[in-house]
Parts: sequence; C-alpha cells; structure tokens
Amino acid sequence: MKRKLFSLFSLFKRSLDKNTVVGVATYANTVNAVCLKKQYGHWKIHKYHSVEITEKHDYTAAITLCTQQVSSDVCAVNLVIPHSLYQIVQIEKPALSDEEIIQSLPWTTKDLVDIDPENIVADFIDYPITLPMQSKKMNVFITSKLQLLPFIDSFKQVKPLLRTMTSEEMTLVTLLGTSKDAHMLICSMPALSHVF
Repeated sequence: MKRKLFSLFSLFKRSLDKNTVVGVATYANTVNAVCLKKQYGHWKIHKYHSVEITEKHDYTAAITLCTQQVSSDVCAVNLVIPHSLYQIVQIEKPALSDEEIIQSLPWTTKDLVDIDPENIVADFIDYPITLPMQSKKMNVFITSKLQLLPFIDSFKQVKPLLRTMTSEEMTLVTLLGTSKDAHMLICSMPALSHVF
C-alpha cells in the first residue's frame, strides 16, 4: 500500500529494539501474537501466544495479554486487524498524487460505506490490471477511527509500541516476496461461528 495501512497510528517516538519485533493478528475467534528476535543475522521465533475470544469487546484485553506474553521489550508491533473492521472497494484512480488521493479518500468513498467522512481511515493500492480503453482503478481499504481506537488503546499498557495496522490481505501478499513472475494466492477463510 502507499503508506502501510493505518501507519498514522504510531504512538511514540521512543528508541525501539531493532532486533525484536512483535506481530499480532486478530481473527474472528482468536488473537495470536508472535515475537521474532534477530540472532546472527536471521529472524527466529522467540515466543508465541494465542487467546480465544467470544465477544467483540474481548479483543483489547486479548491483544494486551498476548503482547505481554511474547515480549517485554520496547520494540515495534505490527497489528493485523480483523476482516469485520474494514471494507475493500474498487474505484477509478484519479489523476492526483498518492498523498492527494489518500487525503481525498474519506470524501470520495463516503457514499460507498456507512461511516461518516470524519471517521474514515482509508488507504489504497493500485489495481494491477488495466484493460485497453479503461481508466486505472484502485482498491481502497476503509475503516472507522472509532473502531480502531480500542485496538490502539490496548498498547498503552505494554512496552512494545504499535507501529502499523494493516489488513490480512496485505500481509498475505508479502509472503510471496518480489518477483516478476505471475502468482496466484488462494486463501480460504473459516466460517464464522458467531457474528459480532
């Protein structure tokens, strides 16, 4: 994405341990956290913790607990937010700079989602396929600031610092690395056992 989805939520400018990083992934029924430490130039799994959740409000406590269990270092945390918190829409890409597009997204997408423009947090990626005689398109990831605030507040009680928030789709894309070859990534999501 143009500026890592929701990276504007970095909290503090403290010195971070560059050899430690925490990843927290939130799903419909679980929160998983893993701490990676760099040893001899290679990243190794240091600790892992998982917590089952049954209610939407359990996310914040589970995020805090998982983060505390895997690391007490002042390090960066990358958070993957659950599917239920964001929407993806495809729209035509305007002839603006990337920064201007990002600034305009709350107003250009307000009619496509049920979120007030003042509460929209959005980012985009270019749609990779352009057909002849067709305008460029982009995929826009949209969520509500109000939904994200409890997630951000979860990190006030732990030493690791929230660096980025992203979607599951974007983390899956990074699994393939960079290559000129075409790839197809198929991901199957489990059926939700409950609805929030």
